[in-house]
Amino acid sequence: FCIGFAPTVTNCTFSGNTATDKGGGINNYWLAFTTLINCTFSGNSAVEGGGMANMDSDPTVTNSIFWAAAAGGEIFDDVTSNPVLSHCVVQGGYTGTSIITGDPKLGPLADNGGLTRTRALLAGSSALDAGKAAGAPAEDQRGVSRPQESGYDIGAYEYAPPSSGGGGGGCGIGPVSPAGVLLLVIPLLLAVRK
Repeated sequence: FCIGFAPTVTNCTFSGNTATDKGGGINNYWLAFTTLINCTFSGNSAVEGGGMANMDSDPTVTNSIFWAAAAGGEIFDDVTSNPVLSHCVVQGGYTGTSIITGDPKLGPLADNGGLTRTRALLAGSSALDAGKAAGAPAEDQRGVSRPQESGYDIGAYEYAPPSSGGGGGGCGIGPVSPAGVLLLVIPLLLAVRK
């Protein structure tokens, strides 16, 4: 609940919250000039604005996700609010710049590394590499560097694709000494003699 001030909220996940009236994830009220950067809102509920509600407030929202509100829709604005959204994924759409309506393919709220739980972006997410670089944080909520691929991801989680081929999770094979070969051969010979 933000009332009459201008906080900046970066790399935060709002998931599973409930409000009895408006703003399950966040409620900007009475001249709140909130700035949201790379946040994820999912699974929140309210009578109106399951993700975010704005009453007489003008928040600025960049690189954020509003998806799968449990009740109340994603965003509610009263007639005196003028939010500015840019490079966001919003279920059902929203007026703004570079608004994406495709599924961000969020994983469940889980320990994905870092100090707090996040909702991972899964392969094929509409949020991958779709964020605005200017003003984006250098790391995600977990402390993972941004960007991991060709662009910044939208939301609090930066997707790191699985490594292709290679050493099998850090296992490598180097030069083998004659003793190493001998140790391998002896158990094989013993197995054959039985």
